[in-house]
This record gives sequence, structure tokens and C-alpha cells, in this order.
Amino acid sequence: MPELPEVETVKNSLYPIIGKKILSINTSGKKFRITPPANFCNLLLNKRITDLTRRSKYILIHLEDENILVIHLGMSGKILLNTETHNNKHNHLEIDLTGDNRLIFNDARRFGLYTVIPGSEINTHNLFKNLGVEPLTPALNPGYLHKIFKNRAAPIKPLLMDASLIVGVGNIYAAESLFRAKISPLRAAKSLNEGEIATLCEMIKIILFEAIESGGSTLRDYVRSSGDIGYFQHKFKVYGRVGQECYICEEVILNNKMAGRSTFYCPKCQS
Repeated sequence: MPELPEVETVKNSLYPIIGKKILSINTSGKKFRITPPANFCNLLLNKRITDLTRRSKYILIHLEDENILVIHLGMSGKILLNTETHNNKHNHLEIDLTGDNRLIFNDARRFGLYTVIPGSEINTHNLFKNLGVEPLTPALNPGYLHKIFKNRAAPIKPLLMDASLIVGVGNIYAAESLFRAKISPLRAAKSLNEGEIATLCEMIKIILFEAIESGGSTLRDYVRSSGDIGYFQHKFKVYGRVGQECYICEEVILNNKMAGRSTFYCPKCQS
């Protein structure tokens, strides 16, 4: 599933559509986990796009009437700009814009979604009301991490991936951040001291920024809006490297199933 760096990369690549007007909309009519409003197309038609933002893993396309087109990539979704896809049967939203621009939402598995919500509901809508802090903002800081860790005996890694606490730090980036911070994913959250928390907070931000600069990580379906892949997977230090030697100490990388997810770490570097 695309994580925060991948969604941020896609969002950033869509900036050319700002200022464009929506000329036509075509939808597949296929069922998704959220049903768009019955007047979905009418809410978009002839509206100008004024801004692009991201909340968690949702791409938010702001319209001149303050409505927001919301798109979530799910497991296999792609947003393509001026790039035709060979799987046209999986094109579920096609938007023609001024300047001969075309935006396509393609999702083979249909675990993603698209809908329109009023801008006034961005913090209260069911999709957003239970989301935690954004990790690339000042809201994620050592004081906040100390607050959510201090009374928790649960292992640290699932807490980093809990979207009600922190959004967008999925399995890949939690594993890589913990390795960079030299903290075992098996450690109880409340066992971290102030110095470790400060380092972890810094490493989460650094890893996410590095991943964005690399265009995200392409493991299966993820591509940028141009159709190009991301490259951060070539920089993984632990994720997906079970049985291989650690680049730092040459200890063998382990994989421990945690909350149903593979958890990769170096038993020597991460204490």
C-alpha cells in the first residue's frame, strides 16, 4: 500500500493542474468502499482547481467553490496525469481539464476511493475526524511522542503505525526510522528515554523526507503520476532484508511478526 511519501510524491507531481478548469468527468460506476454523492459529476463540472494538499494518505484537490475532491490510492491505486494506462478497464475516474490535461484515477483492486466533501468538513468528516498528527509538521515532536509513549507497555513499532496517533508512518518507514534511531521495534514504548524519543522523532522526519526526495518506494503497484517508479526501496537498510547481513554490523537481519505485519530489524544495532 502506498504510504505517506508515495502519496506526497503523487500530490506534488499534480501541481500543474492548479488553475485548470474541469471540462468533463467520466466514472466507471464500479462500487468502492465509499460511494460518491449522487451528483458527484455536477459538483465538479466547470469548477476550477485552486489548490492541492494531503491529509494522511488522502490527496485533496481543492475547488473554487470550496468543495474538495478526495482521492485515496488504497492498495493498488494510481493517479496519472497526461499518461494513458494500458488497463483502461480499471480507470474509475477520468477528468478532462483545460490545456489538454487529463487526470486518471486507476485502481485494479478498488480498495481506494474518490468522493467530494465540503471544505468545512475536512476535520469532522468520517474519513478524517479520527486521524492523528502529521509527521512532517511541528505537531510531531518529542513532547508529543513522550505523551503517547509514557504509559504504554505495547511495542513501539505498532504505535508508530497507529493512524489515530500519527498518520502515514507505515510499515516500511517505521522499520527504517527505528533502525536509523538504533531502537528495537520490540521495545515497550514506555521504556524509551528522552534522548531516544528525540532521536526517533528526528529520524522519522528524516526518513520520510528522504523517501519523498527519492519519489517514494515502488514494491508492487505504486507509480508516480508520470507513470515512473520511486527509488527509495534501493535505500532500505532493514525492510525486506530478512536473512541478509546488516550494512553496519554484518549481523543477520531478523523478521518478527508483530500485529500481523512483518517487522524487520537488526538485533545488534537496535537495542
